[in-house]
Amino acid sequence: MLRYYAIQWTYGRACDDRGDRIGHYHSFVNAAQRQRWIQASRTSYPTQAGFRQAIPARDSELRRIIRHDHCATQIEHHDYVPTEA
Repeated sequence: MLRYYAIQWTYGRACDDRGDRIGHYHSFVNAAQRQRWIQASRTSYPTQAGFRQAIPARDSELRRIIRHDHCATQIEHHDYVPTEA
């Protein structure tokens, strides 16, 4: 199933000492749902805490998290319950 992803930055756009993004990933069933979630944000500047941004599914950091998120705890799924493989 095709998924659409976004990140909500914890401190505005920032990375930790390993270069990983500091934020929470979110997964959506369609692009329109993801866009509504992004637009519902009260922040409009990338430096503000809580800034929301679309992330392409091919993003390398996101792919790594998906591969290692066996307990489905690192990505919040909207209208989707992940199933065991």
